[in-house]
Amino acid sequence: MCIFHSVNHLRIDDVNCLKEIAREVRSAVIPILGVNESKQVVGRGFGGDQTLLVDKVAEEAITRYLERHKVECTFVGEERGVQTIGEKPEFYLVADAVDGTTNATRGINFVSASLAVAPADDLGQVEAAVVMNLCHGETFEAEKGKGAR
Repeated sequence: MCIFHSVNHLRIDDVNCLKEIAREVRSAVIPILGVNESKQVVGRGFGGDQTLLVDKVAEEAITRYLERHKVECTFVGEERGVQTIGEKPEFYLVADAVDGTTNATRGINFVSASLAVAPADDLGQVEAAVVMNLCHGETFEAEKGKGAR
């Protein structure tokens, strides 16, 4: 089980948890990358643009993971907007679940999931982040005070 903590507290595997979430997103979207069905408009995103099926599937994979593992956080997603998960969220999880939606719908192998954790509603306080290529699984990670790999 993943537990996220601020650097002001004991920190347990923030980056590993983000990688688990990214792997779940990848598993959920791989079957529809480049498939015509992925382009289906299924609603409007938080910013008012169209939500395509591939985006919805990816964000649902994140929220399912968080709920299944009882991770309490404020989830900020491009499609759903701001969503409180659990009763006492202690951190923010910011995600662009499908960064490169147009590429994803066209089958162009340049698509990623971008995830970051911060203790406050401030991207300047991000403590851990992961970017995963959804086509190949290649992963890049960064942790505050430890650099990027």
